[in-house]
Amino acid sequence: MQRRAPYRQWQLNHPDFAEKRIAKYAKACDNIPIGVWVYHMQSESTRAAHNLKTINRIKRIRGQLEALQDLIAADAGSCEERVLRARTIEKGMSSLINHLFDCYIENSLRHDLGADPEAAVDDLQRILKLINS
Repeated sequence: MQRRAPYRQWQLNHPDFAEKRIAKYAKACDNIPIGVWVYHMQSESTRAAHNLKTINRIKRIRGQLEALQDLIAADAGSCEERVLRARTIEKGMSSLINHLFDCYIENSLRHDLGADPEAAVDDLQRILKLINS
């Protein structure tokens, strides 16, 4: 049986709690420009949510790989079933790559475009080449 994280730890890591905390501090810090501190906290909670989704996707793919390995080791299932499972894993990997690209757009590219558009475009082109190669 897994132990649950203490309530306080769960509360601090939970995305809804982070948004409430941001709203609370945003009211208290009306004198601070939006781009300095509050924006940083928002991106941290978004990044944490993306990381959790990414880890869950990886765990799902790992489970599918282990199931395929067990199927082959037990010499069970038809060749068609093995191919279908392998295709499922392949689609899961494609989905993971798309999710990582979305994270890049949301967490990095959006901010880099304002600071240094030339470098942001170069990074985007480099990543698109990686995805399409």
